[in-house]
Amino acid sequence: MPWHCPHCAARLEAASLEGAVPCPWCGSIVYAEEGDGIPHRIVSSCRSETEIRRTALDCFRRRGSPGEPGRLGVVYVPYYVFESTAGAGPWTGTAAVGLPSADLVTIPIYGTDTRWFDPAALPEGANVMEASRSLESAAEGRTVVELRHVPIALVSYEERGEPGSLWIDADRGRVLAGGPRRTDSVGARRAFPRALWGAAGAAGFCGLVLPPPWSIWGAAGSAIAFMLAGSGQRRRAARAAR
Repeated sequence: MPWHCPHCAARLEAASLEGAVPCPWCGSIVYAEEGDGIPHRIVSSCRSETEIRRTALDCFRRRGSPGEPGRLGVVYVPYYVFESTAGAGPWTGTAAVGLPSADLVTIPIYGTDTRWFDPAALPEGANVMEASRSLESAAEGRTVVELRHVPIALVSYEERGEPGSLWIDADRGRVLAGGPRRTDSVGARRAFPRALWGAAGAAGFCGLVLPPPWSIWGAAGSAIAFMLAGSGQRRRAARAAR
């Protein structure tokens, strides 16, 4: 069945093409499957091991975990990229392979530098997965943009004697899946300021409706609670600015 190169529009015969192949006319890499073809690209940039470990440590710290990142590896995972609905929000990537975490099957695709996929020009030592899921099963009626290989880092760690895995987008440096669960202490630290604001409101209400001298005590309690809650908020803002 004839189709056209998505890059130069040259007429191609799918019968002679299958998988990731170069267009014989312009050299662009396309992904041919069952009589159809889509552009095949790979993300150009990948963060360094130091940057990925820093992202992992920041995740552990925010979740209140004492864990330390251990063995690290980067895998280029193929995703079918689909347009957003009505042009709203980022594009969506659906994995073209089976993955160990459901959170990795569908990820947001943001603007980033990509280049044509060329097996001869892959990063040295790159671990590249091949698409094994058909486009038809992943599309579900959506418009496909391309097949894109995205670098995803797998960070192994150990927390209190238990092994764990953390998956990080090695292009944008964001956590995709896995990692330690947020500890109760972190939740308690976040709940305490909310409790202070609630106490301040309750004390202020008592100051308005109660007769003296109770109204004076209520107003004083409200002022103290507001001061404590505000100072905690300013400290968090200062830490975030550093």
